[in-house]
Amino acid sequence: MSNRKSSCNENSEQISGFQYPSSPITGSPLQDIMDETVSRTNDSSRSIVDNIIVDRQERSANSSKLGIQSSPLTDKLNRISQRQRLDDMRQSKKENKKSMRRGGLEKMEWFVMNGEKIIEDKNLKVDADKHMIPVDILAELEKEQEEEMELLEDDDLIEFIEQKEHWEKELEDMMADFSITES
Repeated sequence: MSNRKSSCNENSEQISGFQYPSSPITGSPLQDIMDETVSRTNDSSRSIVDNIIVDRQERSANSSKLGIQSSPLTDKLNRISQRQRLDDMRQSKKENKKSMRRGGLEKMEWFVMNGEKIIEDKNLKVDADKHMIPVDILAELEKEQEEEMELLEDDDLIEFIEQKEHWEKELEDMMADFSITES
């Protein structure tokens, strides 16, 4: 392992012209890449998945050697955010399934608009019933109006008769004056 690190350090100096600062345990980024390349060439019989798992195990071991552990608060926040993302994905899938079951967005739009129209019609009917004049009061009002019309007709008739009598009296007075002057 130390041979690999020293050869990697030499390679890093040759490639880049300077050496990256590194800790004694983790090494430089270039050194890590070189280590992975060497380990992959030695273990060509392992699959890609095995290589990834081994790489993660090595990183985990290195971080635990250094005493680096993620804080419980960070772990909790990560779990909460991951749970929220999963819940959002599930909710999105549910909504898509509901939409497809209902015949797509166009049919859902028609369904919603039709439902709103029915609700509005019911509200208008309730308002109309609330402000409607009861039938018995309406009949009473009509009867009063008819009586007033009859009284008006009677009053007009009485006035016409009185005026007729007045004209007849004036005509008689004129005739009386006319007949007096002739005799």
